Amino acid sequence: MNIWLWMIAAVIAMIVTGWAMWGTADTTLARHEVIRRLAAQPLRQRRHKRQ
Repeated sequence: MNIWLWMIAAVIAMIVTGWAMWGTADTTLARHEVIRRLAAQPLRQRRHKRQ
């Protein structure tokens, strides 16, 4: 029974992740842009301080 539950959970996880990747590609790209901006902010501040 546990094996079947794990298989069903894996299938559901694959469907959810697949739908998220294909259905919300715009939101994922926006999240990547936000992450890049947040990661670039401290680097920019350090560069300004060095200059």
